[in-house]
Amino acid sequence: MDIKIVKEKTPEVKIKKEAEVSIHKKNLISARAEDRTSFHVKDSSDFFGNKKPEGKNLGEKNPLAESQAGNKARDAGAQKRTGRDGKSSLPAYQKNAAAATKKTDARNPANHNIPLSGREKSPPAGAKAVPVSSETMQKAGALTNGEAKENFKRRKKVKSLSETPKIHPGKNEIAIKGVKQGGKAILTQLEGGEEANEALSVMTAANRPFSSIGEKRKYAQAEEKLKIKQADQKISNKQLRKELQKKKKGIVEKQNKQAVRQRKIQYIINKLTGSGEQDSLLQTAKDIVRMKASFVMVQVVKFIGALLAPLFGILFMAAFPVVLIVMLLYCSPLGAFMENPSDETPSIQEVLGGYYMEFNQSVSANAGENGAISYLHEKDGNYVSNYMDTLMVYMVQYGTGDLGIVMDEEHKRLLKEIFDEMNSFEDTTVTTTIQAGQSLGNVVTSAYCSCPICCGVWSGGPTASGVMPTANHTLAVDASNPFVPMGTKIIMNGTEYVVEDTGNFDQYGVQFDIYFDDHGTATNWGHQTMEAFLADGDENTISITRRGSYVKNMDYEDYIALGKLTEEQEELLREAMSEEFRSEIPSFGVGSDVANLALTKVGCQYSQERRYEEGFYDCSSLVQRCYAEFGITLPATASTQGKYIVDHGLEVTEYMLEPGDLIFYSYENNGEFLNISHVAIYIGNGRMVHAANTARGVVNDPFIPTNVGFYGRPSLGQ
Repeated sequence: MDIKIVKEKTPEVKIKKEAEVSIHKKNLISARAEDRTSFHVKDSSDFFGNKKPEGKNLGEKNPLAESQAGNKARDAGAQKRTGRDGKSSLPAYQKNAAAATKKTDARNPANHNIPLSGREKSPPAGAKAVPVSSETMQKAGALTNGEAKENFKRRKKVKSLSETPKIHPGKNEIAIKGVKQGGKAILTQLEGGEEANEALSVMTAANRPFSSIGEKRKYAQAEEKLKIKQADQKISNKQLRKELQKKKKGIVEKQNKQAVRQRKIQYIINKLTGSGEQDSLLQTAKDIVRMKASFVMVQVVKFIGALLAPLFGILFMAAFPVVLIVMLLYCSPLGAFMENPSDETPSIQEVLGGYYMEFNQSVSANAGENGAISYLHEKDGNYVSNYMDTLMVYMVQYGTGDLGIVMDEEHKRLLKEIFDEMNSFEDTTVTTTIQAGQSLGNVVTSAYCSCPICCGVWSGGPTASGVMPTANHTLAVDASNPFVPMGTKIIMNGTEYVVEDTGNFDQYGVQFDIYFDDHGTATNWGHQTMEAFLADGDENTISITRRGSYVKNMDYEDYIALGKLTEEQEELLREAMSEEFRSEIPSFGVGSDVANLALTKVGCQYSQERRYEEGFYDCSSLVQRCYAEFGITLPATASTQGKYIVDHGLEVTEYMLEPGDLIFYSYENNGEFLNISHVAIYIGNGRMVHAANTARGVVNDPFIPTNVGFYGRPSLGQ
């Protein structure tokens, strides 16, 4: 393609070889001026392409005058363009026009010196004007009309090119950015313009994807021919696939080449039309390199994918059964012992432990500080945990075939319903047998209440010890002659009392004044004699009746008896609670059992005096009693428990911690073994359960790694 570009000059335009009429071309419109100048305005030109004078009709024109005026203007321009050597420097389009005029004159001598609407060559300077007759004018008009028609057709063709791109058979119509009106005319009229216009139409074809209709049709035809050969047994199935792949590859390669060619053509067009100010040869080269690199990368990825596909297939076939087994485990009762699958929700153990904490706090508050707590299921006077029973009942109902361990709001609600069904309490009086101290013999008792009749000015106020009086708990002694000191615990008639108040009744031979809630009961009590014992000590065995709470801690058999499960669920629940099932759980063992049991103690009260009563713990009794339920006997205090761990080589490191492991703390120099003063039970997930103090009771706290003496695992000794 030979396209000449002359900058800052009026471009030369070569008329096509078939032109037989001299045509005066107007100045070409540059791409930069195209928005200010119109190449062709229909309403302002006549049939011959002449500009209409403003305010005049076509019939008012004088063709001869226009012709003469045009000739003079061209002669003047020709003289100016004559060089120093006397040679004519007429533009190419005037030379061609002159040649065309000579040819016309040669064909028809009678037409010499006849004006042709100002489009033929001007007469020589100084030539005498010849009058023109009407007949001659008619002949001139006929010739002019013929030439004008040819000129009109050509101008119409140029106009059509200025509005729409050239359409070629088999190529789509395209619109080139930056080429408008005059700019398109330039492409058509420049030398090589036809080739440039031809190149423009290639851009659309180069941009057509494989999925276009034409390519699909070609591919479908090729595929049909190959299938016919296959049906005739001329090619095999393997050859068919190979040929189709080859066909696809050829189409892709063709597209890649066309894309590169399109970028080259775009660069040429941008420079040709003046719209490539931001385009450069370097940028074009970069784009082409980038395209070729992307083509190569696509092939590399396909090649690597083909190589790795069998490996991925093998890995998938190997991993699929494992994934399936894991999903089945998560959707079964075993899911309760696996890792929490959701980081956005708490584990089922944390949620269930929270329910036990709230429950234990309610039970303790109902029983009171000196109240007693009894349970439906007890063993050797100790509470039997139903943690596993509650967990498995829930998993059988809502964790089988479903991710029941994901503790969203719905599953939390379902777990709470099961918990409330299996854990409840009610008010009661509890009779327990304890070891009491020495007998104080028979004593005389009276009764009082907090009314003005009994207490006078101290009515409704606190006792002498500063606490509010409590029925079946508060005793008063004579202020002047106390029978026992303040704070002494006394057991009378199966009730444990504490001396908290004083009065003035020694003169009546009364040793103790018993507090009641109402004046009527106090009045009816009168004076009664009964044996009194010191509560502290082990000299006497005494049955004590206390007001307290009765806890119904149902096990899985109790729940089955409610009739809420299907036969299949009952069978699955019994299987899940069997020893065989628990032994098959890798993470299950004494440590996990102890951790789960400790979670059920959260919310219980702290008491060193009542550390062996259910519902009351200190740090060491919590550890001792939890491990005792699973057959491991530990000493009674934190320091002796720590010595047991060290002596038997049961120590572990912080990084080895598992649920059920013990954490021994040393806060001060107390003279005990390694100065141990506190012990806690690790329950996993960075948390521990311990009996903190009287204010907090048994709590579930984050693991605290400071002031730690060492860690121990009692189950290692089994």
